[in-house]
Amino acid sequence: MTITSVLRILAANLVVLAGAAQAQSPLRFDSAQITPEQLQAYFEEASALPSAKVFDKAAPNQILVQVPKQDVMFIFTAKTHPAHPAVVKRELVVAPNGDVRFARQSYFAGSKEAYDAWLREFDELERRNREAIQKRLKDSAK
Repeated sequence: MTITSVLRILAANLVVLAGAAQAQSPLRFDSAQITPEQLQAYFEEASALPSAKVFDKAAPNQILVQVPKQDVMFIFTAKTHPAHPAVVKRELVVAPNGDVRFARQSYFAGSKEAYDAWLREFDELERRNREAIQKRLKDSAK
């Protein structure tokens, strides 16, 4: 299963849970650049959240931590990923007017260039996911 497939599944599941408006959670760290120890601690925190499920073979070179009760997914780079160690936290945010977006927080402890390249991979995917969720919410309101 690719990261695109996993994120599509997450997006579909989150539409069901998106009945109430929610605000984006606060930043975990003050800077995008953190230490490897902070990133490891963040992985342990995410994995320990209620309802968290860890998928270490769902996407190439990445470890996914899905937290359905919080409408959140963490994507951690595996040791084989060029941007390792790094993480992207994707969170479904529904505004009071019904607009849907994925809020993204990310942190790295390795190469800034590899990290930036990895983040660019999320941009188009997030645009497509946002459009699909908006369409589903409009269709369900009819």
